[in-house]
Order: sequence, then structure tokens, then C-alpha cells
Amino acid sequence: MGAKPKPLKTTTLDPPDHPFVKSLRRQVGVLSDAAVHFTPEFLDRQTWRRTQYSDNAEWIRLLYFEPSQRVLERELLSLIGTHLTIAVLFDECVDGAFRVNEGWAKLHDEIAGRANALVDRFNKAKKRWKAEDGRPS
Repeated sequence: MGAKPKPLKTTTLDPPDHPFVKSLRRQVGVLSDAAVHFTPEFLDRQTWRRTQYSDNAEWIRLLYFEPSQRVLERELLSLIGTHLTIAVLFDECVDGAFRVNEGWAKLHDEIAGRANALVDRFNKAKKRWKAEDGRPS
């Protein structure tokens, strides 16, 4: 009783050629800004406006200092991808222990599926924006 435990010593492996680690390294500059402006906690504290239109279209708008809807959508998509990459890397660190959990796998796949659907919608809208701006898509 009263004995001080031995310090925990960990080994950090940083595989330089791992595709997910490379992807996260490319995001470092973006993530430093995102750490402040695009975290779920930060976004949760923002003012949101929900508008229902007569054609059953619905918009959820973030009243934010960035005036471009395009920029906000792009950054949110990037944030989703980054978080999914981190989750997959954590799963690899524990030899796939998360993936074998049916609930975790279902949530991961649902988030990834929704993210892919959003990317498709964003890319279609981007082509339309370029056409409206007179730029080639």
C-alpha cells in the first residue's frame, strides 16, 4: 500500500508507407485549423437555421463567418473522411477488435455510406456551379 506504480512505457510505431497515415499527414495543416473551427463540439455551439421549402426541399444552414456554402460543405466532408480514417487506424492498432463488433461495424459503414452519398451530391453540385460560373467542369 502506498507504493508508486511503475511508469507506463509505450512504443509508438509510425509506419511511413501506410496509406492511412500518409493521408493523415497530408491533412495536418488543415487539421490544425479544423481543430478550432470544424470539430463536432464547435459546430454544435453554432447557430443553425432550418428552412422548409414548398417543393419539400429542406435546407439546414449554418450561420457562420464563412459565407461560402461550398467551402463549408467541402470542409465538413473532409472532416468526415478524416474521422473515419482515424477510426480505421485505431481499429488496426487493436487488430480489428472494433470491426468485429457488429454495432461498431454497422455505424462505421453507415457513416461511410452517407459520406459517399454526400461526396456524390457535392461533386454533382460542383459541376453545376462551374457551369453556372462559365468554367469547365
